[in-house]
Amino acid sequence: MALVKCKECKKEVSSKAKLCPHCGVKNPSVGTKETLVGLFVVLMGVVMLTQCMGGSKDGDAGKADAPSNETAEQIAAKEAACKSDLQCWGDKHVIAASVACAPEVEKLAKYSHKWTDGMMDTKFPRFRWANKDHSAVTYIGDKIQFQNGFGAMQNHLYHCDYDPLAKQVLNVRAAPGRL
Repeated sequence: MALVKCKECKKEVSSKAKLCPHCGVKNPSVGTKETLVGLFVVLMGVVMLTQCMGGSKDGDAGKADAPSNETAEQIAAKEAACKSDLQCWGDKHVIAASVACAPEVEKLAKYSHKWTDGMMDTKFPRFRWANKDHSAVTYIGDKIQFQNGFGAMQNHLYHCDYDPLAKQVLNVRAAPGRL
């Protein structure tokens, strides 16, 4: 049992004391040091989560803030090249599509639904062109269960047609099954 200073009156008290014998404050040993350590742990967790969720594939996260030497024509050419490449276009808009499509997929449940994706999983791991001429993409996943008429949860495969240019969901559909 160690002696620590009371957080209120700064007199020595036992680290196990529930009340300070001098001033009567509750938990006298829980002070700013413990609060700062807890705050630091939470802050580090947020930083790590941000790195995992928003980090760049190429490890060039700092390049987005750096001044660019590219001309407007070069930027437009890169955008057009990405627009014609399914992998680039699908990856670029997967987060916006997930945010827009998930509530629409949930509405397909007749009774209730339950997402089965983990914290770091994506709800839409696959995609294909819905309409290449209009740059619309179909995002596909199987991380949901819908309740059937008997109360049992059943795995479903779902598709969401998303238009990244208009930032809107075009169509959603689901059927029992897995990828």
